[in-house]
This record gives sequence, C-alpha cells and structure tokens, in this order.
Amino acid sequence: MRLRRLSIRASRAIALVLLCAPIVLGPAVLVVAQETPDVPGYRDAIDEALAEYAAHNYREARSLFARAHKLSPNARTLRGLGAVCFELREYAESTSFLEQALVAQQRPLEGTVRSETERLLARARGFIAEIELVVAPREALVTVDGKDVPVRAGTPLRLAIGAHEIELRADGYRSDRRHYTAEGGERETWTISLREHDGSDSSSASPTPPLGRRPSARRIALGSAIIALGLGGYAATVVLSLKRHDRARTFHDALVGGAEYGPRYDAWKSARRAPYVLDAAAATLVTSGALVLLLSADRQALPWWASLSSAAAGIGLAAWGLSELVQGAPCHDDFAPGRCVDAQESLDRGALISVATVPFLALPLAQLGRRLVGPSPPRTARRDRSESSREPVLSLIPQRMAERGWLLAAQLRWL
Repeated sequence: MRLRRLSIRASRAIALVLLCAPIVLGPAVLVVAQETPDVPGYRDAIDEALAEYAAHNYREARSLFARAHKLSPNARTLRGLGAVCFELREYAESTSFLEQALVAQQRPLEGTVRSETERLLARARGFIAEIELVVAPREALVTVDGKDVPVRAGTPLRLAIGAHEIELRADGYRSDRRHYTAEGGERETWTISLREHDGSDSSSASPTPPLGRRPSARRIALGSAIIALGLGGYAATVVLSLKRHDRARTFHDALVGGAEYGPRYDAWKSARRAPYVLDAAAATLVTSGALVLLLSADRQALPWWASLSSAAAGIGLAAWGLSELVQGAPCHDDFAPGRCVDAQESLDRGALISVATVPFLALPLAQLGRRLVGPSPPRTARRDRSESSREPVLSLIPQRMAERGWLLAAQLRWL
C-alpha cells in the first residue's frame, strides 16, 4: 500500500514537471529557433555586397545581394536589393524589393533600419508611376513597351519615368493600346473593359486616345506667349534697322565739314544700338519659348523633317550673316562717309542675322540631344545626387570620416 502511494506521488511529480516545461523552456526554445546559424556562404556574400555598395559598385553589389538572398531569403537581403536598385535608378524594382522587405518575417526589420527603409521606399515611389488596373476580362495579358508584364490583383503596374506603350489583349477580344508618359509620383486607377470581336474588325488593335501627361495648357500658353514676345522683338528689330539704314543713307550724302555732318553722324550712330539689343532679346525669347514647348512633350513631338528644315534655315542664315561680316568693317569717327558707311552697314547686318540664327539651330540640337540621351531623372533625384558636390570642402571632411565607418555599422545592422 505504501509503495502504491509513492508511485502515485512520483507520477504526479513527473506530470507537473512535463506541464511546466513549456512555460519555463519556451522562451529559450524560441531564442534558439530564431538564432539559427547562417547558411554556408551567406555571411561572405553579405560582406562582399556591403563592400561593393560602399565602393559605389552597385551592379556588383546587386549580384552579391541576390546570391545571399538565394542562400537565405530574409528581410535584410531584400532591403539590400532595394537599396542597390535605388542607386541604379531602377525605381520600380526598388519599390518592389523594399515592400517585400518591410513584410518579411525572416530577420525582420526593426527600429532605425525599418524607418530608414520606409523613407527610402517613399523616395523610390516618387520616381515612378503606379497604375492600378481593373481589367475585364481578368485573364487579359498586359504588355509594356513590347514586354509581357505579370500583373497580380492588388499589385499596381509600376512604370519608370518616360514615355510607354501599354497594351492589353485577350483571346476573343479587341486589344486596347494606350500611350502614357510618366513623370513620377502618379497614383492612378484604370478601369478597362475589352470589347469582344464582332467579326467585322479588320484589325485586332483598337488605338485609344493617348493617356499620360502631355504639355499642359499652362505650359502651352507660357511657351506661346514667350514666342509671341520674341516675334514682336524681331518685328521691332526690322523697323529700327530700316530706320538706321535711312539715317545711314542721310549721313552718306552729307559733306565733310558741312553743317549737317555732325548731327547726321550722331543720329546714325545712336540708331545702331537699339537693333542689337532687340535682336538679342528676341532670339532669347523665341528660343526659350520653343524649348518650353519642346521639352514638356514627348521626344517624338518634333518630327524629323521639322528638325531638318530648322537646321537648314539656321545654316543658311548663318552663311548669309558670315558673308556680310566678311564684307563689312567698323567705321570710326574720323572716317569720311561713303564706303565707310556701306562697310559698317554690312557689318551690322551680318551681326543681326547671325544672332537670329540661334533659335533655328537650338531646336534641332535640343531634339537631337533628347533622342540620344533620353529622359533624365527628376530634379529631386539630380538634386539629391549632387548635394555633396555643392558642399564646402570643410563640410565634406566629417562625411568622408563617416563613410569609413559605414561598412562596419552596416555589417552590424545586417546581423
């Protein structure tokens, strides 16, 4: 009987220990589960990626972060990929990686690292356009610039800055093609219903009115007003040039030493100044207004034949002005009228014509530069990347010292 009581007490003690074990040992088990050792090669890939990132070798850093993510996917590797894509100006990819990093459960982002990631995500979203597509039928395929883009429900279509061609198509439906110009920071929702084939369509594509931001009415009005002022300046230049020419003819007929010689010379000399000022102002206004209209539109806004015609006109005017300059010569106060007046008039005409060639040559050169270079990043991005170049030299000393300690701090954050 006594042995039976002891065995009952022992069994109760063992049961109590088993029930209390999860409570006592639970936190330790969780800690061990969270602090799993790194996969072989993961730490080396992270260290090399951070070193390349610090050296501004972003493509190499991206490859190494991708290798580390393949070995051990977690929030830190996603954050590294997002930061590298941001520096490479691949803002759509950067946004996707950073969003995944903020919700990843493996090695989650916390504290300062998380807040820095959220700020970087907000900046990256400012350099792309996000379009929420609501398409019927749902199985429609989306193509951007000729490439198929998988679009999932709840995930917007992300477009880099610049002009794009977006096409939606599905079997048995007419395709829908649209043009869109992204400037950065747009958040839009498109509801599109594809129309079924009715058997009478000769083409499966149905062009729709182009979307996106074209030159706004304000920009068109501003550019047109500036050009109008410039053309008015050219008209005034022509009128004053004719007035100057008349005074030159009057001075040309004056006799040296006569009573009318001095006043006629002074009148001719004073009439030569105003056309120069008006011609330079008119050329500046016309060029500025035309550039406002050109740079606010797509790269294909100015046809090739228009660029060629403008360049040909500019070259012709430049040749005319150069020939007048070669024939002309300055007329000094002690020269007698006659050939001196003709030489000075030729010199003035050449200078005025040469200035007038500026708008004709500036437009085709600006269009050629846009076609070769393509759209540039927004001003905010250029300002962010050039802040350090405008800082005084003394203010860069602590920045350089901080960069040397950045690698060690980054390594600690990735642990």
